[in-house]
Amino acid sequence: MNKTIHLLLPLVLFVAGCATPTVHNTLHTFTTVVVDPGHGGKDSGVFKNRVAEKIVALDTAQRLAGKLRAAGFRVVMTRDSDRFIELNDRAAISNKQRNAVFVSVHFNDGSRRAHGAQVYWHSNVSQEFAQRIENKLGEVTMKDGVPHANFRVLRLNQYPAVLVECGFISNRREARRCADTKFREQLAQKIAEGIIEERGARF
Repeated sequence: MNKTIHLLLPLVLFVAGCATPTVHNTLHTFTTVVVDPGHGGKDSGVFKNRVAEKIVALDTAQRLAGKLRAAGFRVVMTRDSDRFIELNDRAAISNKQRNAVFVSVHFNDGSRRAHGAQVYWHSNVSQEFAQRIENKLGEVTMKDGVPHANFRVLRLNQYPAVLVECGFISNRREARRCADTKFREQLAQKIAEGIIEERGARF
């Protein structure tokens, strides 16, 4: 092999592996929801005000999964216990599905005064989806916007994908709310309502 080609090949393969996939617009047809509880295992996420993100994210995601199954959706969870899953693997789990959307559940870090829910998106297809979930969350908590983001789990997804930051556990008052199972139940309910409304009645 030509020496120049030999040197360039690993770079080409790396770039190809990092390429953003084409996003299939399944927002009004999806039958599967991939629910991705953030962090896990060795990665605790944010740990402030006696609240560990990986724990409250998993609990909220499990509540969300139950509500979606009750509504007739097939649900695939990237993790259902306290274990670490690589970011690329989370996107890969989503991409293996047929006719799906992807929802990652997190809790936020910021200043002690930062508060409210945010829903991030990457592909233009996902912006409407993010806004709908944010609007539903606004019924139980403050809204803090729907920012565009280059998060890997969003960027590598071939389906509409959003990352929900349910609240700032860096804020002492909001952390107390996030630690409350009743509030997490409300969060799960509103995220589920946003997903179901986006899909439209079918089940």
